[in-house]
Amino acid sequence: MSLFSLFLITILSTLANNAQAETHTWYFEVTYVDANPDGRFNRTVVGFNNTWPLPTLEVDKGDRGIKIPPHFHGLFQNGSNQMDGPEMVTQCTIVPGQTMLYNFSVGNQVGAYWYHSHTKGQYGDGIRAAFIIHDSDFPYDYDEETVITVSEWYHDDSATLDRSFLNLYNPIEAEPIPQNLLFNDTRNDSWVFEPGKTYLAHIINIGAFVSQYLYIENHTMTVIAVDGIYVQPSEYYVDSIDDFLDDFYLQPLKEEEIYDDYDFETTVDVVMDNLGDGINYAFFNNITYVKPKVPTLITANFEDKSDLIAFNGSNHGGWPEYPMRRDTIYVRPQSYFVIRFRADNPGVWYFHCHIEWHLSQGLALTIIEAPLEIQKNENQQLTENYASICEAAGISLVGNAASNSEDFLDLSDEDVQPKPLPGGFTARGIVALVFSCVTGVLGIFMISVYGLSDIKNIEEKASSTGEGTNPKGNLS
Repeated sequence: MSLFSLFLITILSTLANNAQAETHTWYFEVTYVDANPDGRFNRTVVGFNNTWPLPTLEVDKGDRGIKIPPHFHGLFQNGSNQMDGPEMVTQCTIVPGQTMLYNFSVGNQVGAYWYHSHTKGQYGDGIRAAFIIHDSDFPYDYDEETVITVSEWYHDDSATLDRSFLNLYNPIEAEPIPQNLLFNDTRNDSWVFEPGKTYLAHIINIGAFVSQYLYIENHTMTVIAVDGIYVQPSEYYVDSIDDFLDDFYLQPLKEEEIYDDYDFETTVDVVMDNLGDGINYAFFNNITYVKPKVPTLITANFEDKSDLIAFNGSNHGGWPEYPMRRDTIYVRPQSYFVIRFRADNPGVWYFHCHIEWHLSQGLALTIIEAPLEIQKNENQQLTENYASICEAAGISLVGNAASNSEDFLDLSDEDVQPKPLPGGFTARGIVALVFSCVTGVLGIFMISVYGLSDIKNIEEKASSTGEGTNPKGNLS
């Protein structure tokens, strides 16, 4: 069964000296596929060309190409914001039967990344795989290269899990527990290693929920890169099951000093709480993310609109002189992190939790960076293919979050989060309380009446029985 139309992927490889160029072309049709990766349960997943797992895509630094619907995690998309992938943030929904072409450059980025769907929980249904950008100037020596992915696996599809998770009867936000863990999308994978050789392993967690420990028994692993950033080689080993690598102690190979001066400071607090519908939501600064009716990029790209939202770190405590650069950060409970970035990439960027269930709860916000620059850049203007996708989905190509194109300040028809839980009793609550109290009083009264009635009957029976006996118990 087909989900979408054919997807054309073309990668144009341009070498540094521009003397040679290589073009790679893939044709992908997105389809439903039956799969049983853990050997315990056969279920429907989403694949390409009637196959699953999805392929690992490999390109070279500086390549340019056309991509499939998912978001390519960690890529800057500088000057190509509409190719970033998040639904209703940078693009419209791709309805069945439509084809969307993505054209972007990886620039100077290198390393191990991954691509995945950004529509609800779809990448838990199989739309995720590794994306490797090779570096012709790789700074370390190795003999062979391999890709290792880890993930969790559910036997139910994402739609079923989402309904059970965001539910009135799950008020404490208990996330769905996976049925299994996968290693390269299987439970039984193996490699043959040769003694004395050095292996470059790209290790990527493509899961939606679970963090995993990975180690090779009686071996140490040298970490040389994280999120596409080369680091000073650091050997690491696990000596207890609760030990882990604190990657913020890693030092980047290319020393880039911390940004001392900043122009804007924003504090974002994370809270999880129930709203009036009884469902538990996640909030950034007391706001849970609700998708707009028009993609935010379309609104920001409208010529009469201008705004600037910068997200910068605060200044509490000491920082490394040369801090790590990351695209994903692990935040422990009751803790905080500070990030600083230079606003040099105009666009609408999706800042969100990468635990998929928390994203479903609304733990996301959008950073709108330099909208006037978006409007000026010809490469940022919407393509005909982009417009046709929106038209097929019935989504306007102009307007604010409420799809209002007449008055951009009028958000009266915007989709909003549910109302908060009431501070006291509602009318229905008062009625329920009164009837509960009345029922309770009547219950106690009836128990007392019938209970005492039984005692009286017993006394009467005992008295009646005692009339035919003498004190010594002999018959009269």
